[in-house]
Amino acid sequence: MRIERATIGGFQNGIFVSNALCVSVRQCRIGHTYPNDPKGIGLKFGNGQDMGGNGVTIEDCYFSSLDKGVVTYAQACLISRPIIELCHTGIETHGTTSIVAPWYDSTTDVAHVSVQPNTVGGGSSGTGALLLGYGSSGWNVKYGSKSERNRSLIVPERLDFSPGEDAARPRGVTLGQVVIDRNGVIHARDFKKLPD
Repeated sequence: MRIERATIGGFQNGIFVSNALCVSVRQCRIGHTYPNDPKGIGLKFGNGQDMGGNGVTIEDCYFSSLDKGVVTYAQACLISRPIIELCHTGIETHGTTSIVAPWYDSTTDVAHVSVQPNTVGGGSSGTGALLLGYGSSGWNVKYGSKSERNRSLIVPERLDFSPGEDAARPRGVTLGQVVIDRNGVIHARDFKKLPD
């Protein structure tokens, strides 16, 4: 399934694909229905119960005035250069998702990215996200649990921002719970020397 160069507005919920297999959504404008009261979901892949998906690509799409821009339960999901504004949550992932060069404005208030457990099949397994080129407009990543944080990697767009005020969650190149900040300081709980 391919959806390209479409404008989708005037809805409570946008596009829902219950079992997303090899789906691509490119160069679309989704939302902008309730600018003063963001509602609905722009794109949703999988139902979170018995269906998810695999091989999903979202590229160069604009999401605006939504509760959640993207909700995905798909594995091997690539979200490239999304533009997200006036959304409470930009991207909520319950699968394995790579997000490349995202742009968020300051009105995305709950989370730029929310990494949550995968509930497809009735369980609750840890998932993770790979964020490349993230962080120029703040740092707002939420994790469902420690497991999702440990499985996520963040490589910022640039490294000229401070580690922030929260010593438990510093900002920088993030490899699970290990963070390297702009000064080259490694934030970690412990170090072990490798044997010779």
